[in-house]
Amino acid sequence: MNDASGVRRAVRHLASLGHRRIGHVCGTPEYVHTASRLSAWEDTLAELGLEPGPVIVSDYTGVGGAGHPRIA
Repeated sequence: MNDASGVRRAVRHLASLGHRRIGHVCGTPEYVHTASRLSAWEDTLAELGLEPGPVIVSDYTGVGGAGHPRIA
C-alpha cells in the first residue's frame, strides 16, 4: 500500500478546488503509516507553496475525530 501517493493526490485535489488551508488528521506515532502520511502531506503543501494547516492526532475512530475541539 502506498499511503504517500493517496495523501499527495488528496492534497492536490483540495488545492485544485481552491482550498488553501489544508489540515491533516493522523494517528499516533505508534501507527506505522503515521510518519509517511504526515511527510507526504507536508511535502505536497510545500510543493504547492501552501502553509500547513492544523495537525490533529486521533485514533482513527469516529468518536476520536468528532470529539476533537478543533474539528467542527
